[in-house]
Amino acid sequence: MYMVLYMLIRRILLTVDNVSKVELVGEQPEKIYIEASLDKLSELGISPQDIMQAVQTQQQMTPAGMIETQTDNVYLRLSGQFADVDMLKEMPINAGGKILRLADIAKVERRYVEPAEPKMFYNGKPAIGLAVSMEAGGNILTLGDNLQNTIEEVQKYIPTGLEINQVSNQPHIVKESIGDFSQSLFEAIAIVLLVSFASLGLRTGLVVALTIPVVVSTTFILMYESGIYLHKVSLGALILSLGLLVDDAIIVVEMMSVKLEEGWGHFRSATFAYQSTAFPMLSGTLITCAGFLPLALAQGMVAEFTKSLSIVVFMALILSWFASVLVSPVLGYKIIENKAPKPESEWTKRDRIMHNLSVTFYDKFERLLHWALGHHRVVLLITLGAFVLSLLSLPLIKQEFFPSSTRNEIIVSMQFPQSSSIEYTANQAKIIDEHLQGNERISTFTSYIGQGSPRFVLTLEPELQRNNFLQYVIVTKSLEDR
Repeated sequence: MYMVLYMLIRRILLTVDNVSKVELVGEQPEKIYIEASLDKLSELGISPQDIMQAVQTQQQMTPAGMIETQTDNVYLRLSGQFADVDMLKEMPINAGGKILRLADIAKVERRYVEPAEPKMFYNGKPAIGLAVSMEAGGNILTLGDNLQNTIEEVQKYIPTGLEINQVSNQPHIVKESIGDFSQSLFEAIAIVLLVSFASLGLRTGLVVALTIPVVVSTTFILMYESGIYLHKVSLGALILSLGLLVDDAIIVVEMMSVKLEEGWGHFRSATFAYQSTAFPMLSGTLITCAGFLPLALAQGMVAEFTKSLSIVVFMALILSWFASVLVSPVLGYKIIENKAPKPESEWTKRDRIMHNLSVTFYDKFERLLHWALGHHRVVLLITLGAFVLSLLSLPLIKQEFFPSSTRNEIIVSMQFPQSSSIEYTANQAKIIDEHLQGNERISTFTSYIGQGSPRFVLTLEPELQRNNFLQYVIVTKSLEDR
Protein backbone atom coordinates (compact mmCIF):
# COMPACT_ATOMS: atom_id res chain seq x y z
CA MET A 1 0.00 0.00 0.00
CA TYR A 2 2.74 2.43 0.98
CA MET A 3 4.78 1.74 -2.16
CA VAL A 4 1.70 2.51 -4.26
CA LEU A 5 1.40 5.81 -2.38
CA TYR A 6 5.06 6.65 -2.95
CA MET A 7 4.75 5.92 -6.65
CA LEU A 8 1.64 8.12 -6.81
CA ILE A 9 3.49 11.02 -5.11
CA ARG A 10 6.39 10.49 -7.52
CA ARG A 11 4.01 10.66 -10.48
CA ILE A 12 2.49 13.89 -9.13
CA LEU A 13 5.92 15.49 -8.68
CA LEU A 14 6.86 14.60 -12.26
CA THR A 15 4.01 16.84 -13.46
CA VAL A 16 5.53 19.91 -11.76
CA ASP A 17 7.12 22.43 -14.14
CA ASN A 18 10.94 22.21 -14.49
CA VAL A 19 11.08 18.74 -12.87
CA SER A 20 13.25 16.40 -14.95
CA LYS A 21 13.12 13.18 -12.91
CA VAL A 22 12.15 11.89 -9.48
CA GLU A 23 13.96 8.90 -8.01
CA LEU A 24 12.94 6.85 -4.97
CA VAL A 25 15.70 6.38 -2.40
CA GLY A 26 15.67 3.64 0.22
CA GLU A 27 12.55 1.82 -1.01
CA GLN A 28 12.34 -1.83 0.03
CA PRO A 29 10.87 -4.19 -2.62
CA GLU A 30 8.43 -6.84 -1.41
CA LYS A 31 8.18 -10.55 -2.28
CA ILE A 32 5.77 -13.35 -1.44
CA TYR A 33 7.49 -16.12 0.52
CA ILE A 34 6.17 -19.73 0.67
CA GLU A 35 7.75 -21.59 3.59
CA ALA A 36 7.00 -25.24 4.35
CA SER A 37 8.48 -27.93 6.58
CA LEU A 38 10.35 -30.61 4.64
CA ASP A 39 9.10 -33.25 7.09
CA LYS A 40 5.47 -32.30 6.45
CA LEU A 41 6.00 -32.25 2.69
CA SER A 42 7.60 -35.71 2.82
CA GLU A 43 4.67 -37.04 4.86
CA LEU A 44 2.20 -35.74 2.25
CA GLY A 45 4.33 -36.91 -0.65
CA ILE A 46 4.85 -33.44 -2.09
CA SER A 47 8.17 -32.03 -3.21
CA PRO A 48 9.05 -28.29 -3.23
CA GLN A 49 9.28 -28.55 -7.02
CA ASP A 50 5.63 -29.64 -7.14
CA ILE A 51 4.54 -26.50 -5.30
CA MET A 52 6.72 -24.31 -7.50
CA GLN A 53 5.33 -25.90 -10.67
CA ALA A 54 1.74 -25.54 -9.46
CA VAL A 55 2.23 -21.83 -8.70
CA GLN A 56 3.89 -21.17 -12.06
CA THR A 57 1.12 -23.05 -13.92
CA GLN A 58 -1.64 -21.09 -12.18
CA GLN A 59 0.09 -17.78 -12.80
CA GLN A 60 0.83 -18.32 -16.49
CA MET A 61 -0.92 -16.36 -19.22
CA THR A 62 -2.71 -18.84 -21.53
CA PRO A 63 -4.19 -18.23 -25.00
CA ALA A 64 -7.99 -18.11 -24.98
CA GLY A 65 -8.91 -17.49 -28.60
CA MET A 66 -9.16 -14.67 -31.08
CA ILE A 67 -11.74 -12.07 -32.07
CA GLU A 68 -11.72 -11.12 -35.74
CA THR A 69 -12.74 -7.53 -36.50
CA GLN A 70 -13.00 -5.67 -39.80
CA THR A 71 -9.41 -4.43 -39.57
CA ASP A 72 -7.54 -6.50 -36.97
CA ASN A 73 -7.28 -9.82 -35.21
CA VAL A 74 -7.54 -9.34 -31.44
CA TYR A 75 -5.98 -12.20 -29.46
CA LEU A 76 -7.32 -13.03 -26.01
CA ARG A 77 -5.12 -14.30 -23.19
CA LEU A 78 -6.07 -15.19 -19.64
CA SER A 79 -3.76 -13.97 -16.89
CA GLY A 80 -2.99 -15.87 -13.72
CA GLN A 81 -5.52 -16.03 -10.95
CA PHE A 82 -3.43 -14.49 -8.15
CA ALA A 83 -4.50 -10.92 -7.41
CA ASP A 84 -3.34 -10.95 -3.79
CA VAL A 85 -1.77 -13.16 -1.13
CA ASP A 86 -5.12 -14.56 0.03
CA MET A 87 -5.84 -16.00 -3.40
CA LEU A 88 -2.43 -17.66 -3.40
CA LYS A 89 -3.20 -19.21 -0.01
CA GLU A 90 -6.39 -20.74 -1.48
CA MET A 91 -4.59 -22.38 -4.39
CA PRO A 92 -5.37 -26.14 -4.52
CA ILE A 93 -2.49 -28.61 -4.19
CA ASN A 94 -2.81 -32.31 -5.09
CA ALA A 95 -1.35 -34.32 -2.19
CA GLY A 96 -1.61 -38.09 -2.68
CA GLY A 97 -5.08 -37.90 -4.21
CA LYS A 98 -6.27 -35.28 -1.74
CA ILE A 99 -6.83 -31.64 -2.66
CA LEU A 100 -5.40 -29.30 -0.01
CA ARG A 101 -5.08 -25.55 0.20
CA LEU A 102 -1.56 -24.17 -0.09
CA ALA A 103 -2.05 -22.41 3.27
CA ASP A 104 -2.69 -25.84 4.90
CA ILE A 105 0.73 -27.16 4.06
CA ALA A 106 2.89 -23.98 3.92
CA LYS A 107 3.20 -20.53 5.39
CA VAL A 108 2.43 -17.85 2.77
CA GLU A 109 3.19 -14.20 3.51
CA ARG A 110 4.29 -10.97 1.83
CA ARG A 111 7.34 -9.25 3.33
CA TYR A 112 10.39 -7.25 2.38
CA VAL A 113 13.16 -8.96 0.48
CA GLU A 114 16.00 -10.56 2.38
CA PRO A 115 18.75 -9.48 2.59
CA ALA A 116 17.50 -5.92 2.74
CA GLU A 117 18.14 -3.33 0.04
CA PRO A 118 19.93 -0.04 0.89
CA LYS A 119 17.91 1.91 3.45
CA MET A 120 17.23 5.53 4.34
CA PHE A 121 16.40 6.94 7.77
CA TYR A 122 15.21 10.45 8.66
CA ASN A 123 15.88 11.55 12.24
CA GLY A 124 16.34 7.88 13.10
CA LYS A 125 13.01 6.77 11.56
CA PRO A 126 12.61 4.65 8.40
CA ALA A 127 11.97 6.82 5.37
CA ILE A 128 11.59 6.74 1.60
CA GLY A 129 13.42 9.55 -0.17
CA LEU A 130 12.23 11.44 -3.24
CA ALA A 131 15.23 12.86 -5.09
CA VAL A 132 13.91 15.59 -7.42
CA SER A 133 16.13 16.74 -10.32
CA MET A 134 15.57 19.96 -12.24
CA GLU A 135 15.51 20.24 -16.01
CA ALA A 136 18.54 21.83 -17.67
CA GLY A 137 18.02 25.57 -17.90
CA GLY A 138 15.26 25.65 -15.29
CA ASN A 139 14.89 28.23 -12.53
CA ILE A 140 15.53 26.53 -9.22
CA LEU A 141 13.75 29.28 -7.25
CA THR A 142 10.59 28.81 -9.31
CA LEU A 143 10.97 25.04 -8.96
CA GLY A 144 11.20 25.40 -5.18
CA ASP A 145 7.96 27.40 -5.01
CA ASN A 146 6.16 24.93 -7.29
CA LEU A 147 7.34 21.93 -5.26
CA GLN A 148 6.32 23.59 -1.99
CA ASN A 149 2.80 24.24 -3.29
CA THR A 150 2.52 20.67 -4.62
CA ILE A 151 3.74 19.10 -1.37
CA GLU A 152 1.23 21.15 0.63
CA GLU A 153 -1.57 19.74 -1.54
CA VAL A 154 -0.24 16.17 -1.30
CA GLN A 155 0.00 16.34 2.50
CA LYS A 156 -3.77 16.77 2.72
CA TYR A 157 -4.33 13.27 1.35
CA ILE A 158 -1.58 11.15 2.93
CA PRO A 159 -2.72 8.75 5.69
CA THR A 160 -2.03 9.30 9.37
CA GLY A 161 1.43 8.15 10.41
CA LEU A 162 3.19 9.36 7.28
CA GLU A 163 4.97 12.70 7.08
CA ILE A 164 6.68 14.60 4.27
CA ASN A 165 9.87 16.40 5.30
CA GLN A 166 12.75 18.03 3.45
CA VAL A 167 16.28 16.72 3.77
CA SER A 168 17.92 19.53 1.76
CA ASN A 169 16.17 22.70 0.60
CA GLN A 170 18.39 23.59 -2.33
CA PRO A 171 16.22 26.48 -3.66
CA HIS A 172 16.34 28.17 -0.23
CA ILE A 173 20.14 27.81 -0.08
CA VAL A 174 20.53 29.18 -3.61
CA LYS A 175 18.24 32.11 -2.82
CA GLU A 176 20.26 33.03 0.28
CA SER A 177 23.54 32.61 -1.59
CA ILE A 178 22.45 34.76 -4.53
CA GLY A 179 21.08 37.34 -2.07
CA ASP A 180 24.43 37.57 -0.26
CA PHE A 181 26.37 37.94 -3.48
CA SER A 182 23.88 40.44 -4.89
CA GLN A 183 24.36 42.52 -1.75
CA SER A 184 28.13 42.32 -2.23
CA LEU A 185 27.68 43.36 -5.87
CA PHE A 186 25.63 46.43 -4.95
CA GLU A 187 28.11 47.32 -2.19
CA ALA A 188 30.97 47.10 -4.70
CA ILE A 189 29.07 49.35 -7.12
CA ALA A 190 28.42 51.86 -4.34
CA ILE A 191 32.11 51.91 -3.35
CA VAL A 192 33.24 52.42 -6.95
CA LEU A 193 30.74 55.25 -7.41
CA LEU A 194 31.77 56.90 -4.14
CA VAL A 195 35.44 56.83 -5.07
CA SER A 196 34.65 58.12 -8.56
CA PHE A 197 32.61 61.08 -7.30
CA ALA A 198 35.12 61.90 -4.56
CA SER A 199 38.17 61.81 -6.84
CA LEU A 200 36.80 63.03 -10.18
CA GLY A 201 34.14 65.48 -9.15
CA LEU A 202 30.39 65.38 -9.60
CA ARG A 203 30.03 65.72 -13.37
CA THR A 204 33.08 63.68 -14.36
CA GLY A 205 32.22 61.02 -11.78
CA LEU A 206 28.67 60.89 -13.15
CA VAL A 207 30.00 59.92 -16.59
CA VAL A 208 31.96 57.06 -15.03
CA ALA A 209 28.97 56.06 -12.88
CA LEU A 210 26.65 55.84 -15.89
CA THR A 211 29.08 53.49 -17.60
CA ILE A 212 28.57 50.84 -14.90
CA PRO A 213 24.88 50.02 -15.56
CA VAL A 214 25.55 50.01 -19.30
CA VAL A 215 28.33 47.44 -18.95
CA VAL A 216 26.62 45.31 -16.27
CA SER A 217 23.29 45.14 -18.14
CA THR A 218 24.92 44.18 -21.44
CA THR A 219 27.03 41.59 -19.58
CA PHE A 220 23.83 40.05 -18.24
CA ILE A 221 22.48 39.84 -21.79
CA LEU A 222 25.63 38.12 -23.06
CA MET A 223 25.58 35.73 -20.09
CA TYR A 224 21.99 34.79 -20.92
CA GLU A 225 22.81 34.21 -24.58
CA SER A 226 25.87 32.15 -23.63
CA GLY A 227 23.97 29.96 -21.19
CA ILE A 228 25.81 31.24 -18.10
CA TYR A 229 23.48 31.51 -15.12
CA LEU A 230 23.58 33.66 -12.00
CA HIS A 231 25.50 31.76 -9.35
CA LYS A 232 28.32 32.39 -6.90
CA VAL A 233 31.10 32.24 -9.46
CA SER A 234 29.44 34.42 -12.13
CA LEU A 235 28.38 37.04 -9.57
CA GLY A 236 31.84 36.90 -8.01
CA ALA A 237 33.31 37.55 -11.46
CA LEU A 238 31.13 40.65 -11.81
CA ILE A 239 32.28 41.90 -8.41
CA LEU A 240 35.89 41.26 -9.46
CA SER A 241 35.32 43.13 -12.73
CA LEU A 242 33.80 46.25 -11.18
CA GLY A 243 37.14 47.73 -10.21
CA LEU A 244 38.48 47.05 -13.70
CA LEU A 245 35.58 48.02 -15.94
CA VAL A 246 35.63 51.68 -14.84
CA ASP A 247 39.34 52.10 -15.63
CA ASP A 248 38.82 52.73 -19.34
CA ALA A 249 35.99 55.18 -18.70
CA ILE A 250 38.16 57.10 -16.20
CA ILE A 251 40.99 57.35 -18.76
CA VAL A 252 38.61 58.75 -21.39
CA VAL A 253 36.92 61.34 -19.17
CA GLU A 254 40.26 62.41 -17.67
CA MET A 255 41.64 62.97 -21.18
CA MET A 256 38.52 65.02 -22.03
CA SER A 257 38.87 67.05 -18.84
CA VAL A 258 42.51 67.83 -19.60
CA LYS A 259 41.70 69.03 -23.10
CA LEU A 260 38.75 71.08 -21.86
CA GLU A 261 41.06 72.80 -19.38
CA GLU A 262 43.35 73.61 -22.28
CA GLY A 263 40.47 75.44 -23.95
CA TRP A 264 39.41 72.82 -26.46
CA GLY A 265 35.73 72.44 -27.37
CA HIS A 266 33.58 69.54 -26.20
CA PHE A 267 33.38 67.82 -29.58
CA ARG A 268 37.10 68.09 -30.27
CA SER A 269 37.96 66.91 -26.74
CA ALA A 270 35.65 63.89 -27.01
CA THR A 271 37.01 62.78 -30.40
CA PHE A 272 40.61 63.29 -29.28
CA ALA A 273 39.99 61.17 -26.18
CA TYR A 274 38.73 58.38 -28.43
CA GLN A 275 41.52 58.65 -31.00
CA SER A 276 44.37 58.80 -28.50
CA THR A 277 43.22 56.23 -25.94
CA ALA A 278 41.07 53.63 -27.77
CA PHE A 279 43.79 51.22 -28.93
CA PRO A 280 46.11 51.56 -25.91
CA MET A 281 43.10 50.80 -23.70
CA LEU A 282 42.21 47.82 -25.88
CA SER A 283 45.73 46.43 -25.47
CA GLY A 284 45.55 46.82 -21.70
CA THR A 285 42.09 45.22 -21.59
CA LEU A 286 43.21 42.21 -23.62
CA ILE A 287 46.29 41.76 -21.41
CA THR A 288 44.05 41.76 -18.33
CA CYS A 289 41.72 39.22 -19.97
CA ALA A 290 44.74 37.02 -20.80
CA GLY A 291 45.47 36.80 -17.07
CA PHE A 292 42.24 34.84 -16.62
CA LEU A 293 42.83 32.60 -19.66
CA PRO A 294 44.23 29.62 -17.64
CA LEU A 295 40.92 29.35 -15.78
CA ALA A 296 39.03 29.19 -19.09
CA LEU A 297 41.32 26.43 -20.40
CA ALA A 298 41.32 24.34 -17.21
CA GLN A 299 40.11 20.76 -17.37
CA GLY A 300 38.49 18.48 -14.81
CA MET A 301 36.10 19.04 -11.92
CA VAL A 302 37.68 22.35 -10.89
CA ALA A 303 36.92 23.75 -14.35
CA GLU A 304 33.19 23.29 -13.66
CA PHE A 305 33.53 26.05 -11.06
CA THR A 306 36.15 28.34 -12.56
CA LYS A 307 35.37 28.41 -16.28
CA SER A 308 32.46 30.85 -16.00
CA LEU A 309 34.60 33.24 -13.91
CA SER A 310 37.08 33.87 -16.72
CA ILE A 311 34.33 34.09 -19.35
CA VAL A 312 32.28 36.64 -17.38
CA VAL A 313 35.38 38.76 -16.62
CA PHE A 314 36.33 38.66 -20.31
CA MET A 315 32.81 39.74 -21.33
CA ALA A 316 32.67 42.58 -18.80
CA LEU A 317 36.10 43.98 -19.70
CA ILE A 318 35.54 43.86 -23.46
CA LEU A 319 32.12 45.50 -23.05
CA SER A 320 33.67 48.13 -20.77
CA TRP A 321 36.10 49.00 -23.57
CA PHE A 322 33.25 49.40 -26.06
CA ALA A 323 31.34 51.52 -23.55
CA SER A 324 34.40 53.69 -22.88
CA VAL A 325 35.13 54.46 -26.53
CA LEU A 326 31.50 54.79 -27.65
CA VAL A 327 29.33 55.76 -24.67
CA SER A 328 31.70 57.71 -22.39
CA PRO A 329 32.67 60.32 -25.04
CA VAL A 330 28.98 60.95 -25.77
CA LEU A 331 28.14 61.28 -22.07
CA GLY A 332 31.18 63.48 -21.53
CA TYR A 333 30.15 65.69 -24.44
CA LYS A 334 26.76 66.26 -22.77
CA ILE A 335 27.68 66.29 -19.07
CA ILE A 336 31.25 67.49 -18.45
CA GLU A 337 31.45 71.25 -18.15
CA ASN A 338 34.12 73.37 -19.77
CA LYS A 339 37.01 73.52 -17.32
CA ALA A 340 38.93 76.36 -18.89
CA PRO A 341 40.75 78.27 -16.11
CA LYS A 342 38.81 81.25 -14.75
CA PRO A 343 40.44 84.52 -13.81
CA GLU A 344 41.48 84.55 -10.16
CA SER A 345 39.10 87.44 -9.53
CA GLU A 346 36.14 85.13 -10.37
CA TRP A 347 37.17 82.35 -8.00
CA THR A 348 34.73 81.24 -5.37
CA LYS A 349 35.73 80.13 -1.88
CA ARG A 350 35.49 76.49 -3.00
CA ASP A 351 37.72 77.22 -6.01
CA ARG A 352 40.41 78.71 -3.74
CA ILE A 353 40.29 75.73 -1.37
CA MET A 354 40.55 73.20 -4.22
CA HIS A 355 43.38 75.23 -5.82
CA ASN A 356 45.37 75.32 -2.59
CA LEU A 357 44.88 71.58 -2.06
CA SER A 358 45.94 70.71 -5.61
CA VAL A 359 48.96 73.02 -5.48
CA THR A 360 50.09 71.45 -2.19
CA PHE A 361 49.57 67.90 -3.44
CA TYR A 362 51.18 68.37 -6.86
CA ASP A 363 54.08 70.34 -5.36
CA LYS A 364 54.98 67.49 -2.99
CA PHE A 365 54.40 64.88 -5.68
CA GLU A 366 56.66 66.81 -8.08
CA ARG A 367 59.46 66.91 -5.51
CA LEU A 368 59.12 63.16 -4.92
CA LEU A 369 59.15 62.51 -8.69
CA HIS A 370 62.28 64.64 -9.21
CA TRP A 371 64.06 62.78 -6.39
CA ALA A 372 63.06 59.41 -7.86
CA LEU A 373 64.34 60.40 -11.32
CA GLY A 374 67.62 61.57 -9.81
CA HIS A 375 68.11 58.42 -7.74
CA HIS A 376 66.80 55.81 -10.13
CA ARG A 377 69.17 53.08 -8.91
CA VAL A 378 67.90 53.46 -5.34
CA VAL A 379 64.28 53.35 -6.57
CA LEU A 380 64.92 50.18 -8.60
CA LEU A 381 66.69 48.50 -5.67
CA ILE A 382 63.82 49.39 -3.33
CA THR A 383 61.35 47.99 -5.89
CA LEU A 384 63.37 44.80 -6.28
CA GLY A 385 63.67 44.43 -2.50
CA ALA A 386 59.91 44.85 -2.08
CA PHE A 387 59.33 42.18 -4.73
CA VAL A 388 61.71 39.71 -3.05
CA LEU A 389 60.15 40.46 0.34
CA SER A 390 56.69 39.73 -1.08
CA LEU A 391 57.91 36.36 -2.39
CA LEU A 392 59.42 35.47 0.98
CA SER A 393 56.17 36.46 2.70
CA LEU A 394 54.05 34.24 0.45
CA PRO A 395 54.14 31.20 2.83
CA LEU A 396 52.61 33.41 5.55
CA ILE A 397 49.48 33.91 3.43
CA LYS A 398 46.79 31.27 3.78
CA GLN A 399 46.47 29.39 0.50
CA GLU A 400 42.94 28.36 -0.32
CA PHE A 401 41.67 27.81 -3.85
CA PHE A 402 38.01 27.51 -2.83
CA PRO A 403 36.57 29.22 0.26
CA SER A 404 35.08 27.14 3.06
CA SER A 405 31.48 26.09 2.59
CA THR A 406 28.85 28.29 4.18
CA ARG A 407 26.14 25.62 4.03
CA ASN A 408 24.69 24.19 7.21
CA GLU A 409 25.17 20.54 6.24
CA ILE A 410 27.74 18.16 7.65
CA ILE A 411 28.35 15.06 5.51
CA VAL A 412 29.75 12.07 7.41
CA SER A 413 30.83 9.01 5.41
CA MET A 414 31.76 5.75 7.17
CA GLN A 415 33.07 2.52 5.70
CA PHE A 416 33.14 -0.69 7.73
CA PRO A 417 35.09 -3.91 6.98
CA GLN A 418 34.45 -5.32 3.53
CA SER A 419 32.65 -8.39 4.89
CA SER A 420 30.11 -6.36 6.94
CA SER A 421 26.45 -7.09 6.30
CA ILE A 422 23.86 -4.39 5.76
CA GLU A 423 22.28 -5.33 9.10
CA TYR A 424 25.59 -4.69 10.87
CA THR A 425 25.86 -1.30 9.16
CA ALA A 426 22.28 -0.48 10.19
CA ASN A 427 23.08 -1.38 13.82
CA GLN A 428 26.06 0.98 13.80
CA ALA A 429 23.76 3.72 12.47
CA LYS A 430 21.45 3.19 15.46
CA ILE A 431 24.35 3.86 17.82
CA ILE A 432 25.12 7.12 16.00
CA ASP A 433 21.42 8.06 16.03
CA GLU A 434 21.42 7.88 19.84
CA HIS A 435 24.19 10.48 19.98
CA LEU A 436 22.46 12.79 17.49
CA GLN A 437 18.94 12.59 18.91
CA GLY A 438 18.04 15.63 20.99
CA ASN A 439 21.11 17.68 20.06
CA GLU A 440 19.94 21.27 20.22
CA ARG A 441 22.33 22.35 17.45
CA ILE A 442 20.92 19.88 14.92
CA SER A 443 17.86 20.64 12.84
CA THR A 444 17.58 17.28 11.03
CA PHE A 445 19.79 14.31 10.22
CA THR A 446 19.40 11.70 7.51
CA SER A 447 21.28 8.41 7.20
CA TYR A 448 21.80 6.34 4.07
CA ILE A 449 22.69 2.71 4.79
CA GLY A 450 24.34 0.70 2.05
CA GLN A 451 24.45 3.69 -0.30
CA GLY A 452 25.34 7.37 -0.48
CA SER A 453 23.14 10.43 -0.48
CA PRO A 454 21.73 11.65 -3.81
CA ARG A 455 23.97 14.37 -5.24
CA PHE A 456 22.39 17.58 -3.95
CA VAL A 457 25.55 19.70 -4.23
CA LEU A 458 28.18 19.67 -6.99
CA THR A 459 31.11 18.75 -4.72
CA LEU A 460 29.38 15.60 -3.40
CA GLU A 461 30.79 12.54 -5.12
CA PRO A 462 28.24 9.74 -5.82
CA GLU A 463 28.89 6.49 -3.91
CA LEU A 464 28.39 2.96 -5.21
CA GLN A 465 25.96 0.72 -3.35
CA ARG A 466 27.74 -1.57 -0.90
CA ASN A 467 26.65 -3.17 2.36
CA ASN A 468 29.53 -1.77 4.43
CA PHE A 469 28.94 1.91 3.60
CA LEU A 470 27.07 4.47 5.75
CA GLN A 471 26.57 8.17 5.09
CA TYR A 472 24.93 10.91 7.18
CA VAL A 473 23.69 14.32 6.08
CA ILE A 474 23.38 16.41 9.25
CA VAL A 475 21.69 19.81 8.90
CA THR A 476 22.48 22.23 11.72
CA LYS A 477 20.39 25.23 12.72
CA SER A 478 23.10 27.74 11.82
CA LEU A 479 26.66 27.99 10.55
CA GLU A 480 27.92 28.54 14.11
CA ASP A 481 26.13 25.38 15.22
CA ARG A 482 27.84 23.46 12.44
